[in-house]
Amino acid sequence: MKKSMHLARNLVAGGAVLTVVTCAVAPLMLKTGIKALKKAADKFQFDPASGRITPKDQDVIVLQKGAYSIETEDETSGR
Repeated sequence: MKKSMHLARNLVAGGAVLTVVTCAVAPLMLKTGIKALKKAADKFQFDPASGRITPKDQDVIVLQKGAYSIETEDETSGR
């Protein structure tokens, strides 16, 4: 009888400790998760023309036709 009471008390105490630790750590985990989601969402943009979410192309330069010329090795060497 004493052994089962001791076991039950230990189980209740362990559950209480886990609950307190979980309640203390949960806000920190939530903040970390929100920061990670925001960081991931910054890599994408909404394109209203197509109605789709597309990755951001930060290093892309759009040129108008005629605003550039392409030279090949043959043209630069005078052949």
